[in-house]
Amino acid sequence: MAAVNGENVDDSIKEKSKVWTHDQELTLLQNVEKHLESAGGSKYIYIKDIKWSEIVFEDFNEDDVHKRWNALTSKVRKMRTAKEILEDAKQKVADKSNKESRKRKRDDKDTGLPKMPLTSYIIFCNEKRQQLAKKYSNLNNNELMTKLAKKWRKLSEEKKKKYHDIYLENRKKFDQDITQYFIEHYPDEKKPKTALDLWSASKKKEMKKDHPEMSEKKMKKKINKYWDKMEDDEREEWEKKSKTEVARYIKRMKKMDKV
Repeated sequence: MAAVNGENVDDSIKEKSKVWTHDQELTLLQNVEKHLESAGGSKYIYIKDIKWSEIVFEDFNEDDVHKRWNALTSKVRKMRTAKEILEDAKQKVADKSNKESRKRKRDDKDTGLPKMPLTSYIIFCNEKRQQLAKKYSNLNNNELMTKLAKKWRKLSEEKKKKYHDIYLENRKKFDQDITQYFIEHYPDEKKPKTALDLWSASKKKEMKKDHPEMSEKKMKKKINKYWDKMEDDEREEWEKKSKTEVARYIKRMKKMDKV
């Protein structure tokens, strides 16, 4: 038991008989705030001065609201005024709400959606990281990634090709999987554009302007060739754009499903 502001408070107090919702916790804090304001708004009002009979609401009695207040403020209490503690309690409730919101978002995430393929560079890092970590056990993660980046830059094009080929194979599979995903889940809707689709559309405009005489077939062949030889960092930018488009598309489809 710890003495705080003239009270004996058990920091581990938790209500076992009643469950409090987020809205009820907010109401409690609002009632405390109103009570402090009605008492003149003085910042020198302490917890011992609060009249819990004026805080009660719904079917919560004085003991209920007092205990819940203790539970909410147990981690923030020090020798401070009621108003200061109130601000901390409000922040704690807000943080709790944000945490629950983030959890709901994670729960809503579509686990069946195919994952974007890793770039050649990331495939290389994943392969070499453990080996390098053993060799340089004194390095932290950032330092390790710096070494991996240097090794990648020094790698010959011939050796990079191994990782690039893995990426292309994974990319091909992803395009097939994502197409199948949208056929199964949203058969009546046009699927969102892949990174290659987005980049191709951009490149095609440029090539048509510079080479208006070029046939569609030849243009497509050249575009695919450029894409295959593209540096990882540039390709990653288009992958990000595609990922954003897919996320927006799925969000839109889910909203339509709920209508």
